[in-house]
Amino acid sequence: MGDLLRSLGEGEAARQYYEKSLEIRAKLAQAEPDLLERRLDLVVSFYKISSLHQGKVKREYLQRALQILLELQRAGKLPPANAGWIAAIQQELAKGVISDQ
Repeated sequence: MGDLLRSLGEGEAARQYYEKSLEIRAKLAQAEPDLLERRLDLVVSFYKISSLHQGKVKREYLQRALQILLELQRAGKLPPANAGWIAAIQQELAKGVISDQ
């Protein structure tokens, strides 16, 4: 629902859905910390919420997503299909640093 609302230009309503989704996904990840899907779901939630923000808030959500991905990579648990997410988030962070100055 958040994606649909965002595509319709309803950023605030989309943000509310994304935040509710993040809340649910965080609880699930806490309940099943070893389940890879739960961690990747958190990354997606952090990324989607970051897309609705700018500056420091955007950077914080992106850094949280990147932290999870790097932890999975170090542990050898990041699927090859998701490895490109690291570079994509690092690029977003680099753009944010430039625009914050």
